[in-house]
Amino acid sequence: MTNTNGDASIPKINLSRVTNLTMRKIQQEKKRKTYKFNNKFARIACAIAAACILTTGGAAYAMKTDGIQVIISKLSGIPQSYVLTVGEAISNKDYKLTVHELVTDSHVGYVVLSIEALREASKEHFDSYRFALDHIGSGFSVGELDQYREPYTRFYRINFTGASNPYSRNDGKLRFSTDGMKTPIEVPLSPTVSCIDKNIAEDRSSAYQYQFNKLHLSEIGLSLEGVDTRNAEHDDQYRIELLFNDGTKALLQKQSNDSVEHGELSSGASEYHSGDDGEYVNISTAFSKALPLNTIKQVIINDIALDIE
Repeated sequence: MTNTNGDASIPKINLSRVTNLTMRKIQQEKKRKTYKFNNKFARIACAIAAACILTTGGAAYAMKTDGIQVIISKLSGIPQSYVLTVGEAISNKDYKLTVHELVTDSHVGYVVLSIEALREASKEHFDSYRFALDHIGSGFSVGELDQYREPYTRFYRINFTGASNPYSRNDGKLRFSTDGMKTPIEVPLSPTVSCIDKNIAEDRSSAYQYQFNKLHLSEIGLSLEGVDTRNAEHDDQYRIELLFNDGTKALLQKQSNDSVEHGELSSGASEYHSGDDGEYVNISTAFSKALPLNTIKQVIINDIALDIE
């Protein structure tokens, strides 16, 4: 499913295989990750209380379309043909949870879901209702889509990054349920957009603390894998820039003296460390808007320019 030769064509998704994926026990994560978000959806991430959780078991989702909102394409500019319609709902006596849409390159992505109050008692307290997520990948932010709010239904967009690093606990799937719902909705992380994978040559003369060896790039974000040299002499941990075909260059993000600076094209980022000797590090960034691959000439990582063909 992953493009390794730079061809930015859209992969064909086998929906029959996707909907019949079986579940395996979630792998234990070696170390909890840290994450940072600078977009508008992060404003409520710290205020989320417990009700919507990701669980370890359940059945694969079935495709449905009735009542499903088309939202991701409108918000991000991503063509609707790249968006997977999930359309699965579960409920308890108080609330109904519906997962509407997903777009992902398997590393970063967006999910749209809604919560509907069902009983009169739950409707009365709906203004104070909040939900929380356990884990998705290395980092995530949750924000309500106010423009889609209905009297007793709220829509949320979840931005996630770092979902496919080797230490993720998601087992290649996102699982959603609300309090009191034993069978979760399961959504696979199979890519819906094309992703380019590139190896990065080692640079022993680099002045950066993080040494990356692999790039994953799509029009919705990028992920980098490498090692943390833990060289205290380096003030700069990393620097990531994008050079476009029209000659413009933009800083995506950089980290110096443990302070992260985000450019306008970064909507959120996560950083994961394994904690092992020769420490594995994963940096994932979601773009603030869709960036077609054929508009990107180079990704510049720690002053090393990688051609995007």
